[in-house]
Amino acid sequence: MISFRRSAKPFALSITCAALALTVSGCAFDFPSNYHPKRVELVTENYSQQYPTAALAGAQIDAIAADFRRYGNSEMEIIVTYDPRSKTNTAMKANDALARITDDLRRQGVPAVKGSLLPVEDMGDTSQAMVGYRSVTAQAPEGCTMLPSTGGSRIDEDYRFGCSIESLLAKQISRPADLAGRAGSGDSDGRRQGAVVEGYSAGEANTGLSNAENASE
Repeated sequence: MISFRRSAKPFALSITCAALALTVSGCAFDFPSNYHPKRVELVTENYSQQYPTAALAGAQIDAIAADFRRYGNSEMEIIVTYDPRSKTNTAMKANDALARITDDLRRQGVPAVKGSLLPVEDMGDTSQAMVGYRSVTAQAPEGCTMLPSTGGSRIDEDYRFGCSIESLLAKQISRPADLAGRAGSGDSDGRRQGAVVEGYSAGEANTGLSNAENASE
């Protein structure tokens, strides 16, 4: 009679060790990560600011246009007020000021400006102008904080790795709205885009421009 008792214990022991190894290795993946998985976030808001109408000139116009080129994501709206009862803050003067402001903004790179007048009774002799548009800004992911200073004595145990990088990156983005991408034209495809350079790749000379001054139109 043949007995298998001598090999049964080692076999059972190997099965137990294998199961224990799988259990231990599985537990290694249960530790929470300290890395923050999210990236820079975009925030869309309705921006508005009020100024004395006479102040909207020169450096102030330049600053408004610069902010719009960086953060603006819609048509800019300008509203100039006047007092129907005032002899100096009249509708005519408000209209002249509105025309000047919109022209100055367009010259400073604001492509679309919508202007309007608003009568406000008993507001006095000083006209006010309101500037508004939809803005897009970049900010660090929700729940992110900067890495504490190395000179401090307190350790932030809740700090998530990557938050400082994302926080600093958000401040350096020149035009946040570009992070969302730009919609392409519906009738374009890869072959059509490639056809633009096929002549150049084949060594063909470009045709002359009839009017070089209007080449970009």
